[in-house]
Amino acid sequence: MFAFVSPLTALTRRPLQPPLRQSLTRTTFVGRALLAAAVIATPLTIVRGESSQAPTPSTTMTLSDLATLKDIDGNPVSPDAFAGKVVFAMNVASACGYTQSGYALFKKLTDKYSPNDFVAVAIPCNSFGFQESGSSEQIKSFALARADKLLIMERSDVNGAKQHPIVQLAKSKFPGKISWNFDGRYVFDRKGHPIARFGNSASDAEIEATIDSAL
Repeated sequence: MFAFVSPLTALTRRPLQPPLRQSLTRTTFVGRALLAAAVIATPLTIVRGESSQAPTPSTTMTLSDLATLKDIDGNPVSPDAFAGKVVFAMNVASACGYTQSGYALFKKLTDKYSPNDFVAVAIPCNSFGFQESGSSEQIKSFALARADKLLIMERSDVNGAKQHPIVQLAKSKFPGKISWNFDGRYVFDRKGHPIARFGNSASDAEIEATIDSAL
């Protein structure tokens, strides 16, 4: 008995001929290319959650780009106050265990360096233990009684979305939260770039050596 095999069945059992294989290969390649092009052309939307951190400023920014600074009296601070000078900035509080040594450092630095070459900036902050809770006038009087050549900024946060612009700029080079009063100690060079960060356990000699090298 002979088995009947239809022409269609016989055709499907035959191996693909080279021309047909090449045709399928070209079709697959073209399909993949079109798919890749469609993916590239499709706009990519990234949804980000809200952040408690302030936007990181460009690393090309300097102190001269900070046009919204205000002092403890609410007066604008011109970027010219920092032009061509080495700047040492530190967060302060009036009722902290580091208050005496912190202001003694300010006094030493402002007595040692000429105001033509150096600016010391105090940034009052009440975020740690509510130890800077006085009025602006009280903060100013307390600070100047201990270091009379300070530039005292308005009271501000030093972490999060409302952190002081000087601190924000410094963190663009030296990221990381300030953990306590007098813990954010930053040195900026004459061009307004942050060049060093120290904590509240740093020695005065370390900070002075960095300032000396920047002058």
